[in-house]
Amino acid sequence: MPRFFGTIQKIELVKEKLTKKVGERLEATLRNAAREFVRAVLVEIPVQTGEAAGSLIPLGRLLRVAIPITPSRFQSGKNPNTGAAQSSYKFDNSFPKYRFEFEAGVIHYTLNEFGLNVGPYGPDKKQPPWKTFEKGRSAFLDYLQRAKILNDPKLIADCLKKTSITLGRRF
Repeated sequence: MPRFFGTIQKIELVKEKLTKKVGERLEATLRNAAREFVRAVLVEIPVQTGEAAGSLIPLGRLLRVAIPITPSRFQSGKNPNTGAAQSSYKFDNSFPKYRFEFEAGVIHYTLNEFGLNVGPYGPDKKQPPWKTFEKGRSAFLDYLQRAKILNDPKLIADCLKKTSITLGRRF
């Protein structure tokens, strides 16, 4: 007996799933870029008491980046822990805007960052600006350029809902 069957496949993009997956990917990329920022900044900070470099400790803990600090000078009230207590960071992960902010509250860090402070060796020996944030920003942006966040065909494929409808008739 002759039979005829036909199959129609309906493909639908599940917007909620795509939004969630894109958000997760953006958040992970932002944190990885922040890791690059921390690593780039850390190697540029001259360590004496460790207070300026210590401002990276809380962010390093969150991002699981080791912050090794070996002070070369000891000064009362200045150590990596006091630097850690004066810093702050913020991740704003509210779709569609993702933002990372870091603030080192150590005053001599800020002064040295912009070359506004005299060195520890006397008022006539001005130190050049550290420019650690400039190098950290560059590392952050370089990572974002390389990440190609949404260039994954699997991202869209995972968010498709496929429905097959088979019709048949006997003759």
